[in-house]
Amino acid sequence: MQEAGQTNQAMQVILLGQAWCTANPAFNTALEHKAKIAQLVIGTTSYFIASSCLDELKDFPPARVFAPNASPMFHPKVYAFDLGKESGETEAL
Repeated sequence: MQEAGQTNQAMQVILLGQAWCTANPAFNTALEHKAKIAQLVIGTTSYFIASSCLDELKDFPPARVFAPNASPMFHPKVYAFDLGKESGETEAL
């Protein structure tokens, strides 16, 4: 997780789309860099989401949560990072 923290330091803007969320070291690292998150979209597929994550994000304007069992199923895993380099380089996982 040290690598994730170092990578977050280099990022200027973070955009995330995730099928669900649980409290874990990656989530905690993202919260440490909340100011860099421009968009965060989370699904609640089959209710596989930690309520503690929803509590952390309920008053966070860039966060959106998709209701469970919505059609079509929201199940992405998209991570995009603007590295702020002069070339306008962006990375996606």
